[in-house]
Amino acid sequence: MFHKILFSFSAIVGSFFVMTANSYAGDAVRFEIDAPAVATLGEAIDVTVKAVDSDGNVDKNYGGSIIFSTNNIGDIVPMPGRSIKFEAENAGVYKFSKGVTFKNIKGKRKLVVFDSDGKDIEGAVQILVEEGAQTGGADDVEVKILSPQMNGAIKGSVVTVSGKTRKNSKVRIFLNGKEVKTVISDKDGTFTLPLSGLTLSDNVLKAEVLDAENKAIGSSKEVKFSKTEDAISFYGLIVLPGTTLTGSTDMTLNVKAMKGLSEVIVTLDGSAIALKEAKPGNYTTTTKAPSKTGSYMLDVQMKTETGEKSEKKGVTKIEVIAPKKPKEPETPQPEIPTPPTPTQKQAEFKNIKTETLNNIGKVIFTFELENAPEDLGFFKINYGEDPKNMMGEVLTHEAKSIKKGDLYSWYVPNLRQGDYVFQITALDKNKEPIKEVVSEIIKATIGKDACTISNVGPVSVETNQTKSVLSWDRVEGASGYNLYKVSPSGEYTLFQKTVDPSYTLFLSQGSIVYEDFAVKAVCADGTESKDYSNASKVQTGPGAIAFIVILSAFIGLLVFRRKKV
Repeated sequence: MFHKILFSFSAIVGSFFVMTANSYAGDAVRFEIDAPAVATLGEAIDVTVKAVDSDGNVDKNYGGSIIFSTNNIGDIVPMPGRSIKFEAENAGVYKFSKGVTFKNIKGKRKLVVFDSDGKDIEGAVQILVEEGAQTGGADDVEVKILSPQMNGAIKGSVVTVSGKTRKNSKVRIFLNGKEVKTVISDKDGTFTLPLSGLTLSDNVLKAEVLDAENKAIGSSKEVKFSKTEDAISFYGLIVLPGTTLTGSTDMTLNVKAMKGLSEVIVTLDGSAIALKEAKPGNYTTTTKAPSKTGSYMLDVQMKTETGEKSEKKGVTKIEVIAPKKPKEPETPQPEIPTPPTPTQKQAEFKNIKTETLNNIGKVIFTFELENAPEDLGFFKINYGEDPKNMMGEVLTHEAKSIKKGDLYSWYVPNLRQGDYVFQITALDKNKEPIKEVVSEIIKATIGKDACTISNVGPVSVETNQTKSVLSWDRVEGASGYNLYKVSPSGEYTLFQKTVDPSYTLFLSQGSIVYEDFAVKAVCADGTESKDYSNASKVQTGPGAIAFIVILSAFIGLLVFRRKKV
């Protein structure tokens, strides 16, 4: 009997120690790397590094630093050549979203992570890298712009561009022939980019998908859309054969606007000229140019069948010139010695200043160019970590377009943390370097990367007789959330800040009003998530906003009195 009791006690004690050993992880002895088994050249993939002990348990107290490497020069890894520290909030698991991109060659690739603090801890994973479709012709990879639609119209100056292409790929967006920004498609191949500040009535969008070398491997069709701010859409006035005319000659006026207008009138030099709709949305007439020479502004008045009116002042200007006189025989003139051409003083960069935006990895340059050459067209900024090996290069817009007063201004974006050197070179109108017009070496440091935070997911709305409650999933690492009201024209206005993943709007009795709201997550340093959540239609009431203001003021008063006490 005694032996049975002793055996049972030993079994219980042994089980306790086994349970205790399994409940607490020891110190990390290796890294486990979670990554796709197969990747495509140029595709940005997610990688997660776990610090684990000998039993495979995550060491939540691991606070060392790691360095990434691969067996191929040219691959993109997080913070290449620099250590990345595990912080307390990582709890032994560090996720790198779109952190690794394989370049140049296909085949088996070894991704290695090792401890940079002198501890004998490392981990590795083998990934098969395939060529995919990016090595083909320029049309091998499909990319489509889904919004806005072809020949669509928007109101206001804000539009969200969205489309589909290959997953996890860089997509370069062009607006009216100029590059706007490069974004990365998500795991489903969807890409989005909000554009604001549209000024032109007619606009053209285009998207290109890029390979690992930033070369276009697919191009969308051009999508044309218009912008209007009133009830009558107006797209422009064309004068033929041109805006410079001889007095009293024939000219054709062509107004492009919404179809079906009852009246379109062009005012020129005090005369009202009526146009007729020759084709849907195309109003035209032929008339005479003024007989007197000079400049004339043209105004356009439009009217709908329902009486709505719109007037566009100073739409275009024409120049009326006198008829050309026949040439008279030239009288030989005595040759006059040509005075010597004054020597052009050497151009020189002066007052170069830099501004570093650490949170987005950008360095802004302002500078003067004394004795600027007549053929000055552009500038280029070379940069790198070593003055003898500045591999990076940024080309500015035309020099005259980036000049304000005596100062030129341009920037180098997307820099990682570290010390950099820069050098500015003047280029002619053919983008060729102008001899000896080069700045001194400029130094700048990009500090610690800014806080980043994921986007807020879907927002749900529950409404009863007294209130509407908005709620969403909590975003990891968020210190709070910003609630935005979305106007009918698509403009976002900050409405309320909250630390919880929900917000309550109280309704006034018997009122039924619907408004759109969207949410962004916020880091501890105030940085917002990149994109808004999808806009949600919420029932509010005329008294809802007033109630929130009163409630906020009341809570603020209580807090103030509490602090004062």
